[in-house]
Amino acid sequence: MSESPLERLVPPLQSDAWRVIPWFALAALVLFWLWVPLGWIGVAGMIWCATLFREPARAAPLDPAAIVGPMDGTVTEVGSALPPVELGLAGGELRCIAIELGPLDSHVLRAPAEGKLVRVSRPYPGDGERVALRIAGPSGEVGIMICAEGPGRRVRIGVGEGQTLRLGETIGVVLFAGHAEIYLPPGIEPFITAGQRTVGAETILGTILAAAAL
Repeated sequence: MSESPLERLVPPLQSDAWRVIPWFALAALVLFWLWVPLGWIGVAGMIWCATLFREPARAAPLDPAAIVGPMDGTVTEVGSALPPVELGLAGGELRCIAIELGPLDSHVLRAPAEGKLVRVSRPYPGDGERVALRIAGPSGEVGIMICAEGPGRRVRIGVGEGQTLRLGETIGVVLFAGHAEIYLPPGIEPFITAGQRTVGAETILGTILAAAAL
C-alpha cells in the first residue's frame, strides 16, 4: 500500500481515536484554566494518546498462509501452552507467542492470518477485558487472545464472526495497554524469539509452507 509524503510524516488515526482524544482535549482545557503549565502537560498527554491510535500503512507478506504479528510490540515469551477454552481449539498444547504493547507503540490490531473469522468471544467482563478470536485460514486455525487489564483499558474489535479477513488488515484497537497471545496451528514452529520486536501485519510469526519444507 502506497503512502503520500504527508501520511508517512503523520499517519492517519484509527477511527476509535475520536472516542478518546476529545476527552484528553477537554482535560487539557481544564488544566489550562487551572494553571497554564498544567495545560501544556495536558496537551502533551493528548498528543501521546493520538500516537497510540496511529494507523500507518503496512505491507503484509505475499504468502497467504503466513501468520503475522497482530500488533506492534515486543515478544515476551515463545513456548507451548494449552489454548484457553474460549478459543475452541482442539489438539492439546500448541505453540504460543506472547507480544506486549509498549507505551509508544501503535495500539492498532491487525489480522494475524488470512481467512474466515469463526469465533469472537469476550469471556472476561469486568476489570479490564479479554477477547478471544479464532481464524480459519490456509495455515489452519489460528487463535488469538487479546488482553487489556486494569480500569479504563478496553479492547475494541471492528469485525464480526463469519467475516473474511485479509492478512494484516485492521481489525480493532487496544486502549492504552495490553498484550496478545497467538496460538499457532499444529506443526508450525515460530519464526521469532523472545525479546524481538514485531511490526503488526508485517513480522512473520510462522507459515505452513516453511513447516512443510522441514
